[in-house]
Amino acid sequence: MKIWAMTKKNNKIRKDGLYVSPDDRVEPLIYKACEDFDIGKPLILTKNYKEIEDFRRTVFYAADFIEHIDFDTFEVEIIDEEKEGRGKKNVVRPGLSMIE
Repeated sequence: MKIWAMTKKNNKIRKDGLYVSPDDRVEPLIYKACEDFDIGKPLILTKNYKEIEDFRRTVFYAADFIEHIDFDTFEVEIIDEEKEGRGKKNVVRPGLSMIE
């Protein structure tokens, strides 16, 4: 799995990075991005899993973090590794990996 993670302030990307994992779990990649960006880990809610499942992206706001943040949003987008793979429907469940 590959994700593009970014922080935005005033609709401008402040920090971003690509993260790749050999398995289909999204949480470790989100936490690795947070570590690299030196920000707290967001609370990943059912809403976020649903957005990833439906739209292959999710947005975290200040209310999703316990610590104070100095940006407006932390956004995560799943990057397709194969162009023809876009038609595949992946299912994400809290605490589980993405399954086809």
